[in-house]
Amino acid sequence: MFKELFSSSDMVNEQLACEVFRAVPEEGISIAISDKNGDLWANRDDRILDWSKSNDDIDTLFSRLDDGVEIAMLPCESYCLFATDITVNMTNSGYALLAVANNGQPDSLAQLPLIELCLNQMSLLAATIQKNNIIHLESIKKNPAYKAL
Repeated sequence: MFKELFSSSDMVNEQLACEVFRAVPEEGISIAISDKNGDLWANRDDRILDWSKSNDDIDTLFSRLDDGVEIAMLPCESYCLFATDITVNMTNSGYALLAVANNGQPDSLAQLPLIELCLNQMSLLAATIQKNNIIHLESIKKNPAYKAL
């Protein structure tokens, strides 16, 4: 019962979204976390959510990531969307997305090392959350009440 709860990638994605969104200023960059089913958590209701609801290119973006591209970029009208996959325990559990103001594609590409660092930190945080969940599950298993279940 508890194993499924603590190992669910949806739970990790939701926990990741909460932690990342808490660290981003209210008027800061637009960030979203998406699971493999297409459910999306965003820190702001503008750019990413509006765009993903009306645009099929997000599937293409995710397909490129599934094909092995580390960071995928999609230029939009007023911003560029960058994405990477979130891998936890050698399993892709979803995607992290950043929307960066588009001052021209070369300018966005100049920011790529910083964007890559941010996206990689989200993946690292997801792995840390998953490990914490496993440790928490193990501590619950040691409780005599767990053995009664």
